[in-house]
Amino acid sequence: MVDFKYEDCFSTDVDNWLQFALKNKVKEVSLRMNFNQDFYILLEMMYSNSSLTSLYLEGCILDPERTIKWSSLTKLQISGVDLPQSVVEKNLSGCPVLNSLDLSECWGFTCLEINSQNLCELRVRDSENEESVGFLQISAPYITYLSLWLHHAGRQINLKDISSLVSASFYFIEPFWNLIIPEDDLSSTKEFFEKIHHIKELELGPEPLKEYFIEPNFT
Repeated sequence: MVDFKYEDCFSTDVDNWLQFALKNKVKEVSLRMNFNQDFYILLEMMYSNSSLTSLYLEGCILDPERTIKWSSLTKLQISGVDLPQSVVEKNLSGCPVLNSLDLSECWGFTCLEINSQNLCELRVRDSENEESVGFLQISAPYITYLSLWLHHAGRQINLKDISSLVSASFYFIEPFWNLIIPEDDLSSTKEFFEKIHHIKELELGPEPLKEYFIEPNFT
């Protein structure tokens, strides 16, 4: 695991560490670049690896021109970076046995179309920056667990197919004291809950959100 405040001057050091780890067929890699303004550009040899089973990338840029081949990867976490739609699609197609996908405070993508029967856990957490969120469509007919931490003021979400979903967590990031939700937002949120009416377990927060949507608006 590498965890420190990253600057561009450290790129060679991180490259060398990764080369050593990959040559020794390390199964779990965690790169937590506590960045200020500089992002680490992922080493070229990282894009094709058959040993990795777990990968955590924070503040690491993935080159959209690279082809991803992580044939043994079961857990992928990406945090705090611009994630173009093409990169998301390459991650999904290049990880055939992926079981868990976690995208935290990433931006740049509008659709998560997950057709793999192996991927059963999906977590998406919005950035606190309202300008970096927008429309997101999720089509994932085989996932059984979904966690969404959404920025209320900026996010619009469409759940297209989540027919296998068993449990879900749904949170708004913004503080809910003195919250007034427009009627349009209330209607779209009702529609959201209607699409997950079949699930067995639902975790909802923060506490004022339960009161606002469950009682009396959803009775």
